[in-house]
Amino acid sequence: MSIEVEIYNDKIFYFKNAIPNAKDIVEFLKTDLGQPVISKWLPWGNQYAFSLEQKRDWEAANIQPLDFGSAKCIYPSYMDANNNKAYDWVYDSIHKSIKECSEMYSKFLNIDEKENPRLPSGGYVVGRYNAQQTKGVHRDCEYDDLEHSYVIYYNDDYENGELYFPNYDLKIKPEAGSVVMFKSSDPENDHEALPANGYKYITPHFWRMGPSQG
Repeated sequence: MSIEVEIYNDKIFYFKNAIPNAKDIVEFLKTDLGQPVISKWLPWGNQYAFSLEQKRDWEAANIQPLDFGSAKCIYPSYMDANNNKAYDWVYDSIHKSIKECSEMYSKFLNIDEKENPRLPSGGYVVGRYNAQQTKGVHRDCEYDDLEHSYVIYYNDDYENGELYFPNYDLKIKPEAGSVVMFKSSDPENDHEALPANGYKYITPHFWRMGPSQG
């Protein structure tokens, strides 16, 4: 099944069927493997995904970071000394979707990848939002005008949990295996992950940050 794309306000790109085996990935990751290329479930939240400078500023301001739930780190087999390829299909499925959606996205927006190269990723994070967990309205990256955001969605067996863009009054309830992309620094693209009534499995990723949050 080929990837389908819906474009909202010429800024929000919603790719369907980007990962056809997304539900298989979820079922596989539910097991706590804990081996070199797929980690055990680890704590996941802002406190595990910010710079030392942000950590210092937050501590000085007594800001409590959010705890979203749990996450697994996914790596290719070449990062394992034993080069065990048995789990490569998980990394490869994610990597393929990122590559294909990136190519379509850059064509739609006429991005010159010589001027704005996309950093290859040596790993991905699959986060598991706790039920009713949310992240308020925010902008992904205010300081880098060349940055673009990805959110991969692996399951849709929950109610609510939409991705909401208040400036467009746009709610997207992503299907399993879909990817949403948008420019990270654009203030019109401020967004919110609304709470769901069950676990929500996603991968946050970025055009220029390489192995995001891993």
